[in-house]
Amino acid sequence: MRILLVDDEPEFIAEVSEFFRRRGHDVVGVGGVLAAIGELQDNAPFDAVITDLWMPDGRGFDVVEVCRQKVGPQPAILIISGHGAAHDHIRIQDRTGLHFLAKPVDPNRLLAILIADLEARTPR
Repeated sequence: MRILLVDDEPEFIAEVSEFFRRRGHDVVGVGGVLAAIGELQDNAPFDAVITDLWMPDGRGFDVVEVCRQKVGPQPAILIISGHGAAHDHIRIQDRTGLHFLAKPVDPNRLLAILIADLEARTPR
């Protein structure tokens, strides 16, 4: 799986990237919205996008919007955030239909959600 990981916390990118790489996945980690948009425009396709919700140069929804504008297969999208209450996260997930997890996140849970999402999209 080819994954774009977007977060303004370098430690988080390093930790999660290493987790996925050890399991044979290709990860491109970037530190903000503008870099993510550049990757999506120049180096797509990605099978999955994991993005933080709030970053200094924009919101994760800006990344989602660019993903949804792409022609072809859409990546699995997972939004993460260390801000907000649990009921806010549930409301966002209900309104957008996107997976949403609060930080700190368990990388095993990230992987399980992405795999399930991609399998659900695969024609049988």
